[in-house]
Amino acid sequence: KEAIKNACNFGADQSISDREKMQQLGELVKNTFSATEKYKKGRIERKAKVAERLQQLRKESGLTQKEVADKTGINMITLSGYEIGKNEPNMEALVQLANVYNVSLDDLLCRADTKD
Repeated sequence: KEAIKNACNFGADQSISDREKMQQLGELVKNTFSATEKYKKGRIERKAKVAERLQQLRKESGLTQKEVADKTGINMITLSGYEIGKNEPNMEALVQLANVYNVSLDDLLCRADTKD
């Protein structure tokens, strides 16, 4: 609501010229685009790290994808998608995987350096 109010007031503001308004608007768009790109890049990087971590944990556990699928109830094709970074696990899948591998969600999501 605040952003909409500010946007409406922005156009009506007579204290700055139209050129200054356009410059400010351009900066706002640039900053918004930059933040969006940073978010997207971070998401892609996180997705790749989680995929790698899932593969690592499964291999360390000595389990096949089929065995993990059977233990978690996650479809094997879906599980494979998680491990190659094609898909992102939802919260329930993350909890199931963390339980199978006996790790915390932070560890599973590469937010911790150890399994403790």
